[in-house]
Amino acid sequence: MEDPHVVVAGAQNPIARGAASAWVELMEEPWALPLADQPYGTVVYEAFRARGLTAPSVVVGSTLPLRTALLVTGRYLSMAPRVVMQFPPKSRLLRILPIDLP
Repeated sequence: MEDPHVVVAGAQNPIARGAASAWVELMEEPWALPLADQPYGTVVYEAFRARGLTAPSVVVGSTLPLRTALLVTGRYLSMAPRVVMQFPPKSRLLRILPIDLP
């Protein structure tokens, strides 16, 4: 079974406190995502395509540890496997957004 992916934000991000709940509302936000040609990147970009959306401009395309560091600042959104969110300190520093992924 594949591990489901989730949209995540830093705990300090206003969106993590309920400011958005739909894909369209997130499109103008800064995103830190893997590059499209990376293996995990294909999963991320397919989630946008499945919703009929073009992926947002990526501020940083890099590894999960760097994306996590950026998320903690409260300025970025990203996607990650749900299992990543189950382990401290990520479970305290980041929030899963209530956004449905295909």
